[in-house]
Amino acid sequence: MELEFHRGWWVSRWVTENESGVVYHVALYNVSAYLNGLMIGVSIIVYDENAARDYMERNGLTDTYSALVFEAERWYRYMKIENENATLRFVENGTVLVSGFEARYLTMKVEKGYRDRDGNVHNWTTMFISWMRNGMLHYIAFYGVEEGWSQPKTQEIFNHLLETLRYKRGWGT
Repeated sequence: MELEFHRGWWVSRWVTENESGVVYHVALYNVSAYLNGLMIGVSIIVYDENAARDYMERNGLTDTYSALVFEAERWYRYMKIENENATLRFVENGTVLVSGFEARYLTMKVEKGYRDRDGNVHNWTTMFISWMRNGMLHYIAFYGVEEGWSQPKTQEIFNHLLETLRYKRGWGT
């Protein structure tokens, strides 16, 4: 996988493998936001054919949109652990081009969904993107505290990442 990301973002990648298949992970975090107690990041996950089939079957999912809803609800349940008063709103859904492939997306907001390290409560926004290619399931989650996530500069950085994302052999090509 090749991508261009903004200087000032930290990146990590790893691969997990078990009997159900191989899953590739890339995580990017905005260092400045993190140092200021706010979280803004991007996760890219690619399931190989076997792992994708296992994931979809195990969770009763039929297509990439049902997988997006499943992941949004999973994140929301996790956020409710931190604040039982958190409220989920699905904001937008549609299609977007990623690396030349048409992908489905879903944007959710969780009001009062994130508690920073100082105990302050913030609204949280996540855009989930997903598509299938050659039997492989691709996910991108762009997430963060609303006041940072919605900033034009943050949106510009994410859009640039989507425009420059290229898959190499072994990552679903």
